[in-house]
Amino acid sequence: MGMMKKVKQNEDGFTLVEMLAVLVIIAVLAAVAVPSMTGFIKDAQKKSHTVQARAVLVAAQTVATEYTQRDGEPDNLKKEIVELIGDNYITEDEIGDIEIDAETRKVLSIEYTPKGGKKITINSEGVTYED
Repeated sequence: MGMMKKVKQNEDGFTLVEMLAVLVIIAVLAAVAVPSMTGFIKDAQKKSHTVQARAVLVAAQTVATEYTQRDGEPDNLKKEIVELIGDNYITEDEIGDIEIDAETRKVLSIEYTPKGGKKITINSEGVTYED
């Protein structure tokens, strides 16, 4: 009878096999979750860059319209766009080619390359991304 008490006292806690099984299950779940999370992060960055590109397009259109009303051309269109949006938001280096219709002063297309991102072109046909 004394032998039975000793065996029952040593049954508290988890065995090594049980602990390893839990660790394997956690590792499998992590292996499945991590790739899908990186996909979500890349998609969110792409959407963020698109919003920034659209802000650049709106600013370019504003600058083009403003200078049309004054009967002049901005000396440095990119500088004017950066000042309108804000220096902390974008830089002149991120803004690429800007195509403006000479008669209507409408911005036809604009290229934007955010830091850490790929070139985005916005025109009347929509948004295109460099691969």
